[in-house]
Amino acid sequence: MQFPTTMTFFARFEADILSGKKVITIRDASEKDYQPGSVVDVSTLEEGRWFCRLKIKSVDPVLFSDLNEFHAEQENM
Repeated sequence: MQFPTTMTFFARFEADILSGKKVITIRDASEKDYQPGSVVDVSTLEEGRWFCRLKIKSVDPVLFSDLNEFHAEQENM
């Protein structure tokens, strides 16, 4: 299996990611194969414009029904 080496975010999250305000991302099952310790190139979803590299610290499965305010704060939402 080849693991992902890229990740996209909506452009509106770029400043929060670069400033460290957004420290998690919640992905659906189709994007579950990111590996802890890997480094991914990050670009905007809309334009495909690269803006940083991120190191994946951990990957933890979370059920939709278990999402809470803590997750929202980490998402800076």
